[in-house]
Amino acid sequence: MVNTPAFAQSKYNLVRQVRFERGESEVQAQSDSALVAALREEYSDDYYGVREAGLTDDHQARTGSPKDYASAKEKSMNLKTLCLTLFLMTNYALAQDSWEKYRPRTLDQIIQQHAPEQLKAPGLEKAAVSIISSDSFPSRVKVIYTGESRIVSAKRKELIVDWVKSFRHKPEIADLFESELLFKEGSVEYWLPVQKQVIPYFAQEVKKGGEVTLLLVWVGVRREPEQTDWVFLVNEFEAIDQRPGASQKSGGDASSQDAEIAKLIKEEVARENAGDVKGAIEINLRILQLDPKNIYAMSTIAGLFGNLGEFEQEVAWAQKAIAINPQFDLAHINHGNGLAGLKRYDEAAEAYKKAIRIDPKNPLGVYSLGVMEEEQGNFKKALESYRQSIQIDPKFENGYFNLAAMHANLKQFDEAIAALKKLLELNPQFEDAKAMLRQIEIDRKRK
Repeated sequence: MVNTPAFAQSKYNLVRQVRFERGESEVQAQSDSALVAALREEYSDDYYGVREAGLTDDHQARTGSPKDYASAKEKSMNLKTLCLTLFLMTNYALAQDSWEKYRPRTLDQIIQQHAPEQLKAPGLEKAAVSIISSDSFPSRVKVIYTGESRIVSAKRKELIVDWVKSFRHKPEIADLFESELLFKEGSVEYWLPVQKQVIPYFAQEVKKGGEVTLLLVWVGVRREPEQTDWVFLVNEFEAIDQRPGASQKSGGDASSQDAEIAKLIKEEVARENAGDVKGAIEINLRILQLDPKNIYAMSTIAGLFGNLGEFEQEVAWAQKAIAINPQFDLAHINHGNGLAGLKRYDEAAEAYKKAIRIDPKNPLGVYSLGVMEEEQGNFKKALESYRQSIQIDPKFENGYFNLAAMHANLKQFDEAIAALKKLLELNPQFEDAKAMLRQIEIDRKRK
């Protein structure tokens, strides 16, 4: 592990790099993520993690004075735990038990045949109207992949959230759709939200301009005065002669492999909870036997080795994931974490910057740069990075926590309190933030 913080003896402990993999049972990093809440419910344990599903677990908490911050242990989370759990949600929650339910259609057919008549009613021409479809019309749609991507807009995300609530799906399902890809059906372009764990496989398996079959569902439609926005969600795709899930499978029956991977995930989580990091690595290796190109398992293995302090192995496994998909931004962050552990800071910075270029809307790349700068004593640059991380994602809790801790360590208490208050607005249960706030108040009175 990286245990050489600049403020090793300070009261205000910062969160370390986020490796996203489970660590010792006492490891507790606070989060308001719906995905994390779902995992806590699923596995009935005290599971906490950083807000964004991503890397592995290279963001441990700064080891400070046990007397002052006994709860600020090394905070860990696992890319595989999150990403493979998301993958299971794909097959079991959204695929509605069987890919066979997805019927050949075109997007134009759905729009033309199922346009809600309410949108054409008199008096609604200038009104903003949202309608949730009572039938999701699971469809196989042939389109052209352009390779372009963007973040799902706030209005679209709102419709997706409403759809999830309407059908009483688990709320974390809405969190699966953060980005959308651009496709063409004939001459018409469609921006379609795609499950986050599926997106990396497009660049890996489909050439720009290539034909692909999307397995998608219809969420609903939003009518604005100037336009009507039809919202579909992409759960999986077929490239060439592949069937759903073939991109993640090494052969055999997809459903049986999904079930086997599901069992392995639970076993892996149990190993991590018990502090059996080596055992967790072995389970991930078994997942790779079923799915040799599973970049999430590779990245998780990288993070687990990072927790063991075996940074060369962390670098090697992150590179394996990058070799399969160079656009897997989270693997680049894991790569940087390993390089930072080896004190190869210039190379680590370049790895983080690659991740930022791939996904500039993910705060973890900038945040990781901040952790590295702080470790080297470049406090001004670290503060700038932490501020930038919360500008990218105003709900990114670790960014606020580290920003507050650095301000507090620099005796800039007003700034620290402001960051902590914002953090506690986002997550009133963030106990480390409450503890830091109490400590700051004590220190201010002693001045």
